[in-house]
Amino acid sequence: MSDFPLYHPYAIGRYEVKAGLHQFGTDFGNGAQDQKTFQVDKEFCRYYGGKLAVRSDSLERCYLEHQYPIDVACKVNQFIVERLCHENPEHFSVHLDDQQQVLTCRLTNTRLVFDEMWHLTAQAMAPEVNPPYASSFDALASQIQEDLVVTCKEDDHHWIAALHVCFPGHWVPQEKIGGTFSQIHKPVPGMRIINQRERQYVDQMIAASDGLVRFAWGIQLNDELNQPPHLSNIDSTDPETDLEPSTMFVRVERQTIWGFPEIGSSLFTIRPYLYPIAGLSSVMQRSLREALKGMSEQEVAYKGLLGFHEILVAWLDSV
Repeated sequence: MSDFPLYHPYAIGRYEVKAGLHQFGTDFGNGAQDQKTFQVDKEFCRYYGGKLAVRSDSLERCYLEHQYPIDVACKVNQFIVERLCHENPEHFSVHLDDQQQVLTCRLTNTRLVFDEMWHLTAQAMAPEVNPPYASSFDALASQIQEDLVVTCKEDDHHWIAALHVCFPGHWVPQEKIGGTFSQIHKPVPGMRIINQRERQYVDQMIAASDGLVRFAWGIQLNDELNQPPHLSNIDSTDPETDLEPSTMFVRVERQTIWGFPEIGSSLFTIRPYLYPIAGLSSVMQRSLREALKGMSEQEVAYKGLLGFHEILVAWLDSV
């Protein structure tokens, strides 16, 4: 498998709240991986196991739908299958069997059977998944390292119609389903102007038939991919709390956007990566330090850095 991709959006030395959109396929130094929507790397088993664990604990917390049109679901499912087979033919293949599409996922020893509308009609996997896949969207999202969000638009109204998010970064999927762009991003400091232009950004997402890519980043105390909000509530005075900067991680999310203008919808993929801060180059550590120093109090709080922001900055000053 490919090496773990490296992304350093904080390399500019400042924290910014902006769209930061790049054309899909932009070279960020990861070769063929930058040309893929669905990246497969040496960490695949960890992500796959993490998704199965989240699903088993509570499927309704990570997989939700709200007014999800059948034609949009069909298009999204077909797009995912086609991209998987095109981008990673050594791991995924599809063939026609008695008028049904059969997707073979070699990484998970799974076979998924779809009808002509890309509805899941059968599933076979080893070992057996519990609970069984609830839909095509659930099944496909469970074969990849990315989380998925689908946006729909009808006339002047838009909403999150479906999401499959097992690795949120300090947010709750149940609170986002059915929401608009501005509702979803309202808690983010510095988003006021962007939220005022939500129609423009939603239209841009739906028009992105050639794909877009952007990045977001933050800091974690541990290397858990699933980061529910309570993990950001750190009490720095608690002696049981590990505030050793050398064991902290930078969390980077690579987000791709694919638009389907003919049906007024878009697919948003979210792939988190965790990089040990102690393992960063001295140049990247300095850039991270400057970016952290430039954060406002509101940004520090939103990013869950209260209690250890100053400790981390001081440690980066010393290395």
